[in-house]
Amino acid sequence: MIVVDASALMAIAQDEAQAAACTAVLVAEPHILISAGTSAEAMIVSGRRNVAEGVRALVDDLAFEIFPVTAAVAYDCAAAYATWGKGVHPAGLNLGDCFADMLATARGCPLLFVGDDFAHTDVTNALSTAQKRPRSCKAPPDGLIAAHRNPELRAWMSACSSRSATTAG
Repeated sequence: MIVVDASALMAIAQDEAQAAACTAVLVAEPHILISAGTSAEAMIVSGRRNVAEGVRALVDDLAFEIFPVTAAVAYDCAAAYATWGKGVHPAGLNLGDCFADMLATARGCPLLFVGDDFAHTDVTNALSTAQKRPRSCKAPPDGLIAAHRNPELRAWMSACSSRSATTAG
């Protein structure tokens, strides 16, 4: 089980340098969590960058479990901000980051993220702890762009996800 931050989704949707590594972690992981707060952040940012369709496709295609924001979650997120937030700590997490941090901490899961913000916190980076992908799931073909713009990459993601589910059972 892993938790996903908006930065990883944006890296994939915008075909950034760590897109392939993030995609490989996601398709190899059978249980993916995302906070509704993080999901909202990803939708807002991806909409501004014209990649919202790709982010929605990732969340839907890989069947993310969206963790609801309840009153208790709101308090926990505020506590995370008081510890790691902008102007409080060198990590300088924003509100969306705090939802991801809180969920990863609460579930004891690695967090899939890109960038340096969480490096200053106590969460484990899913990219650094990723287990070996199933042999049937090879790295994505070179030169593919973001999934929402390339049906071949979406087919690869779907095939790897299916193979991972088959080998896990």
